[in-house]
Amino acid sequence: MASDRPIHHETAYDRAHEATPLELKKRAARGRARYAMIKKYGELALRGKEVDHVKSLKGGGGNALSNLRIRDPSENRADKSF
Repeated sequence: MASDRPIHHETAYDRAHEATPLELKKRAARGRARYAMIKKYGELALRGKEVDHVKSLKGGGGNALSNLRIRDPSENRADKSF
């Protein structure tokens, strides 16, 4: 999807947004979830895949292995409601 705005404006906004404490905390939680799945299944099993939270972090889910699953990126992003 093309935008009329120059890319450097979006990049500057994204960097500022991603540096907020809440976004850093969410990114760390996603990293911990991926690390847990790599420990359980190995790095090859996750190559080209994403770790999905069955019950989202926003919805009160956690990083327990029972709440995580490996999914194809297109499937993972298709069922998300933003």
